[in-house]
Amino acid sequence: MDPNSNFLKNANNNLVKQGNHLVWARCFHSSHSPPLVFSSYAKTAMAAYEVFGVKIEKNPSKSKLIELSVSTWPKWEGGPLKIPRSFKEEETMYLVEGKVKVTVEEKIGSFEIGGGDLVVFPKGMTITWEITEPVKKHSSWKKE
Repeated sequence: MDPNSNFLKNANNNLVKQGNHLVWARCFHSSHSPPLVFSSYAKTAMAAYEVFGVKIEKNPSKSKLIELSVSTWPKWEGGPLKIPRSFKEEETMYLVEGKVKVTVEEKIGSFEIGGGDLVVFPKGMTITWEITEPVKKHSSWKKE
């Protein structure tokens, strides 16, 4: 990987540098592709970061969730399934619980999001959404 990249991985122990943060991450990749994908198993607190154009914030503060009015957003729950999803508008979601493996179309690899994550998927993105642990989430859509 490019040493000037935002994400650097140590192949021996999955130590990942993101900005000024060092985190432990579980990576998903095939033997023929570089390990470019990062999951939500960070062992240190992280500010917002981005993977394949998806913005992720780990454990946002209670005050931020109140400011965004997350508790008023529509709720959705679902069990294990794997489906394609296309975002016709920007979608912000707060995962209360569960785990989802996300594969972004035309990208090598995938990443996980889970309980406590505030995630923003950009308009026009197409993904495969694979729920690996039952999910409860709130969502909001940005109208243009």
